[in-house]
Amino acid sequence: MSSFTRTIPKDKQESFVTNILSQADHFIPLTFQPRQAEPGDYIYLIHRGKIAGRAKISSIEEVNRKGQTEGEIYPNWAKWVVRYTGSWERPPSLIQVKGHQGVRYLKTQGLGHLDKEIW
Repeated sequence: MSSFTRTIPKDKQESFVTNILSQADHFIPLTFQPRQAEPGDYIYLIHRGKIAGRAKISSIEEVNRKGQTEGEIYPNWAKWVVRYTGSWERPPSLIQVKGHQGVRYLKTQGLGHLDKEIW
Protein backbone atom coordinates (compact mmCIF):
# COMPACT_ATOMS: atom_id res chain seq x y z
CA MET A 1 0.00 0.00 0.00
CA SER A 2 1.19 3.50 -0.79
CA SER A 3 -1.32 6.02 0.44
CA PHE A 4 -0.31 9.61 -0.12
CA THR A 5 -1.01 13.17 0.90
CA ARG A 6 -2.14 15.97 -1.36
CA THR A 7 -1.57 19.49 -0.09
CA ILE A 8 -4.11 22.22 -0.75
CA PRO A 9 -2.36 25.61 -1.15
CA LYS A 10 -2.52 27.63 2.06
CA ASP A 11 -4.01 30.61 0.26
CA LYS A 12 -7.18 28.60 -0.39
CA GLN A 13 -9.93 29.39 2.10
CA GLU A 14 -11.53 26.86 4.48
CA SER A 15 -14.67 26.96 2.31
CA PHE A 16 -12.63 25.56 -0.61
CA VAL A 17 -11.51 22.61 1.53
CA THR A 18 -15.01 22.12 2.97
CA ASN A 19 -16.38 21.92 -0.57
CA ILE A 20 -13.91 19.15 -1.46
CA LEU A 21 -14.67 17.25 1.73
CA SER A 22 -18.43 17.46 1.08
CA GLN A 23 -18.17 15.55 -2.21
CA ALA A 24 -18.61 11.79 -2.35
CA ASP A 25 -17.65 9.35 -5.12
CA HIS A 26 -15.68 12.06 -6.92
CA PHE A 27 -12.08 12.77 -7.98
CA ILE A 28 -8.97 14.80 -7.19
CA PRO A 29 -7.02 16.12 -10.21
CA LEU A 30 -3.23 15.80 -10.34
CA THR A 31 -0.50 16.95 -12.72
CA PHE A 32 1.29 13.58 -12.58
CA GLN A 33 0.63 9.90 -12.06
CA PRO A 34 1.10 8.73 -8.45
CA ARG A 35 2.93 5.56 -9.50
CA GLN A 36 3.21 3.95 -6.06
CA ALA A 37 -0.48 4.31 -5.15
CA GLU A 38 -3.18 1.86 -6.15
CA PRO A 39 -6.89 1.28 -5.56
CA GLY A 40 -7.56 0.54 -1.91
CA ASP A 41 -4.97 3.05 -0.70
CA TYR A 42 -6.01 6.40 0.76
CA ILE A 43 -5.54 9.94 -0.40
CA TYR A 44 -5.12 12.39 2.50
CA LEU A 45 -5.80 16.10 2.09
CA ILE A 46 -3.56 18.52 3.94
CA HIS A 47 -4.47 22.15 4.45
CA ARG A 48 -2.44 24.65 6.48
CA GLY A 49 -0.29 22.03 8.16
CA LYS A 50 -2.96 19.57 9.24
CA ILE A 51 -4.78 16.60 7.74
CA ALA A 52 -8.29 17.67 6.78
CA GLY A 53 -9.58 14.26 5.65
CA ARG A 54 -8.94 11.02 3.82
CA ALA A 55 -10.77 9.04 1.14
CA LYS A 56 -10.29 5.53 -0.24
CA ILE A 57 -8.91 5.45 -3.78
CA SER A 58 -11.07 3.53 -6.25
CA SER A 59 -8.98 4.19 -9.37
CA ILE A 60 -6.21 6.33 -10.83
CA GLU A 61 -6.82 7.35 -14.42
CA GLU A 62 -5.11 9.39 -17.07
CA VAL A 63 -7.29 12.30 -18.17
CA ASN A 64 -9.03 11.60 -21.45
CA ARG A 65 -10.62 14.87 -22.44
CA LYS A 66 -12.35 13.29 -25.43
CA GLY A 67 -14.07 10.76 -23.18
CA GLN A 68 -15.21 13.30 -20.56
CA THR A 69 -18.82 13.27 -19.55
CA GLU A 70 -20.66 16.54 -19.04
CA GLY A 71 -20.40 16.36 -15.22
CA GLU A 72 -16.65 15.75 -15.26
CA ILE A 73 -14.92 18.99 -16.05
CA TYR A 74 -11.25 18.63 -15.20
CA PRO A 75 -8.97 21.64 -14.77
CA ASN A 76 -6.85 22.34 -17.87
CA TRP A 77 -3.66 21.47 -15.97
CA ALA A 78 -4.90 18.02 -14.85
CA LYS A 79 -3.20 15.04 -16.46
CA TRP A 80 -4.41 12.37 -13.98
CA VAL A 81 -7.38 11.97 -11.67
CA VAL A 82 -7.59 10.00 -8.46
CA ARG A 83 -11.13 8.73 -8.07
CA TYR A 84 -12.36 7.92 -4.60
CA THR A 85 -15.26 5.91 -3.27
CA GLY A 86 -17.63 7.13 -0.61
CA SER A 87 -17.25 10.20 1.53
CA TRP A 88 -14.20 11.81 3.06
CA GLU A 89 -13.38 10.67 6.57
CA ARG A 90 -12.43 13.37 9.06
CA PRO A 91 -9.55 12.72 11.46
CA PRO A 92 -10.60 11.88 15.03
CA SER A 93 -8.12 14.43 16.38
CA LEU A 94 -5.74 17.09 15.13
CA ILE A 95 -2.99 15.52 13.01
CA GLN A 96 -0.32 18.04 12.18
CA VAL A 97 1.91 17.42 9.20
CA LYS A 98 5.06 19.28 8.31
CA GLY A 99 4.32 21.57 5.41
CA HIS A 100 5.15 20.64 1.86
CA GLN A 101 3.88 21.25 -1.64
CA GLY A 102 2.17 18.72 -3.84
CA VAL A 103 2.16 15.03 -2.99
CA ARG A 104 4.11 12.88 -0.53
CA TYR A 105 3.71 9.20 0.24
CA LEU A 106 2.84 8.36 3.84
CA LYS A 107 5.74 5.99 4.33
CA THR A 108 8.26 8.70 3.41
CA GLN A 109 6.66 10.99 6.00
CA GLY A 110 6.57 8.40 8.78
CA LEU A 111 2.76 8.41 8.70
CA GLY A 112 2.11 4.85 7.49
CA HIS A 113 0.25 4.02 10.70
CA LEU A 114 -2.63 6.33 9.68
CA ASP A 115 -3.97 3.79 7.17
CA LYS A 116 -4.59 1.32 10.01
CA GLU A 117 -6.44 3.77 12.22
CA ILE A 118 -10.22 3.83 12.35
CA TRP A 119 -11.60 7.31 11.80
